[in-house]
Amino acid sequence: MNKIPTEILVDIGSYLSLQDYLYCIQVSRTWNSVFIPFLWHTIDDSLHAWPRILKTLDSDTSKASGLDEDWLLGIFAKYGRHIQHLNLHWKAIIKAASTRHHCISDVDKEKDNNIGAICTNLKSLSVADIDQNLTYLQEKARSAQNKSTGLPPSTRSLEALTGPLISPIFENAFKPQLRGTRTEDQQLEDWRLVQQFWLLVHQNRLHLLALRIDTSLDTLVEMNTTGFIDTMVVQHMAQLVDLQYREFRYDTTILLRQLPQLRSLQSQVVLTDGVLTGSFSCLRCLLACRSLSLIEIITLLQSLPNLRELGVTQINYTEEEEPVIENMDRTAPSALQSLRIDRSSDCDALSLQDLSAWLPHLTNLSVGQMRYDVAMILGDYYPQLESLTDPLETTKSQASEISIHSRVLAVVLSSCASLKSLDAQVHTIDMSFYANEPWKCLELETLHCRVRGITRLTQTEQSIYNDGCTNTSAKKVMQYLWMDGYDYEDEEVDPDMILAKHADSVAQQKRAYNRLAGLKHLKSLQLGPRQPRGMDYCPEDLRREDTLELTLESGLDRLSELKRLEVFSFEGTSHRVGKAELEWMAENWPRLRELRGLNGWSREAKELKEYMNQLRPDVVLSDFRIAMD
Repeated sequence: MNKIPTEILVDIGSYLSLQDYLYCIQVSRTWNSVFIPFLWHTIDDSLHAWPRILKTLDSDTSKASGLDEDWLLGIFAKYGRHIQHLNLHWKAIIKAASTRHHCISDVDKEKDNNIGAICTNLKSLSVADIDQNLTYLQEKARSAQNKSTGLPPSTRSLEALTGPLISPIFENAFKPQLRGTRTEDQQLEDWRLVQQFWLLVHQNRLHLLALRIDTSLDTLVEMNTTGFIDTMVVQHMAQLVDLQYREFRYDTTILLRQLPQLRSLQSQVVLTDGVLTGSFSCLRCLLACRSLSLIEIITLLQSLPNLRELGVTQINYTEEEEPVIENMDRTAPSALQSLRIDRSSDCDALSLQDLSAWLPHLTNLSVGQMRYDVAMILGDYYPQLESLTDPLETTKSQASEISIHSRVLAVVLSSCASLKSLDAQVHTIDMSFYANEPWKCLELETLHCRVRGITRLTQTEQSIYNDGCTNTSAKKVMQYLWMDGYDYEDEEVDPDMILAKHADSVAQQKRAYNRLAGLKHLKSLQLGPRQPRGMDYCPEDLRREDTLELTLESGLDRLSELKRLEVFSFEGTSHRVGKAELEWMAENWPRLRELRGLNGWSREAKELKEYMNQLRPDVVLSDFRIAMD
């Protein structure tokens, strides 16, 4: 294998996986020199073994294993020059990537910020959630600080601290941020860390193509002026094609002129006199990070002829704008394909009606907490719509508001014939009201929502039914009622009533399954809420018994036509899935690759997971945690 020409090894390198690279670098010195650059081409510290290593970086365990901070600094000093794409989520990686070789004197470092730099070949650099990812010792310290009412004056600063500058380029660039219960040492560490990140940007400013910064960096140290970003980014990164920095506020016309190659921009859009002066054909994606008026949106569309994606916090609409909008040029419709509105308003329906004349190619729409009046106009004004999303995620505080969304999906399903993806897990299809309305979107490939309004037996009634109604002894009935918190002396069990209720429930569920079975193109079916990232919550579904049982007896087998199904989720629902149902899923859904909903720590849940692993080891069983009140 050593005789294989280096050129051929380089050619095949781009087709190999990470595991392949790990094997290849051990073959010989030649292979090692060829494949090391591929191995270090992209570093994302949220993937693979990085989180596990970084979590214990400052522990005794890491020192014993050799995977400590010195090891981290050493491997970045050795291989950092190979990194072209760096995605940062841990403070330790920022420190390692920005550290310069020890052989360089401090005097030389002050003269030239690039002397001795390690990672100087970056094409993309991103930072996210930097304040959330902590080592075990850092988590322990934060927990102790949060629990205490106050720290001793020797360790706690009552004022935000300003630390030393590591380079003259940071003069007046930042001001300290007093947040939470950070000690003086922690504040000074964050002060230095933010400078290290921007030093990394500075060292790669001439060839960096993508710079993505989330809000977590600004929670550590506050940016003092936009002048620093102007000097650091706007004036020296004309080659930049992707800039994402929500906190950045800058005249958008000047920004686009200074960065003519920009294809994607996420920042607080600033429009002088409410307009974008000039035409900028390069920009494809604009996330405005603030509310815009309807007129501002239309003028943006006119100045950005090749814009494909637009995101706004909210659309502001007033009746005074109507005459102006009526007289605006509609002869050159926008090429926009995707529109995202983070927060809905009372006027969204009117705004979308007016915008429809400029958006004949819109196929993707996302509206946070979508309202009924918006759903009503979509079929008429956007018949070409293929994807509809409501990104709102459900928490305990929002549980009481869910009912206001109960009619939205019924309208969408019965009016949007071109729809292929409907992702609205906070919304409900209420089968008690909308079971008979025809669905037009039969090409759906993705359906994420809640199916409710199902008549279900209570836990007591189900137990009695399982025991055979009339064969249930009075003693057992009293036990069941006592378990449910009833005063059993005042309760009367009517077997005929339970049988009739069960029959109604099964008939209702079969109608629901028949509806879902008609969506033969489905690849992803999720019938419950997702867990918001980083949050534990108790979905409202767990407190209600009106969701699908998902049992063969209730009609689950009617979904046998969904042969394309790849993802099935029922997390957060009051299901009764057992081994028989898992056997049926394993056999009838050959493309299934992910199953969500077998949650919990009970013996039954564990047995079901193990059984599904035996039936279909290729299917991933995803979990989520639930925090009960």
